[in-house]
Amino acid sequence: MRKRDEIEYKYRWDLSHIYKSREDFDADFEKYKNMSSSIPNYKGKLTNIDTFLEYLKLDDELDYIGGKIGLYVFLNRDMDISNSKSVEL
Repeated sequence: MRKRDEIEYKYRWDLSHIYKSREDFDADFEKYKNMSSSIPNYKGKLTNIDTFLEYLKLDDELDYIGGKIGLYVFLNRDMDISNSKSVEL
């Protein structure tokens, strides 16, 4: 079996459609952590329609960013399981 760096570039997965760089991934990961830490602030306040709508928007954004993070991590790992940086993610 050939190693990933021995395979022509056109046959490799291109994850740049998800994140252009590791720095972009790290920025979204930090954003996700910061946003998710605000969830407990909504406890007992969702009876107000404006607060409930705000919470739903937060939940949607967390779902979107979390999905991107998860997809990138798993595809990155599966691309080359011998790459310790990919497995570390």
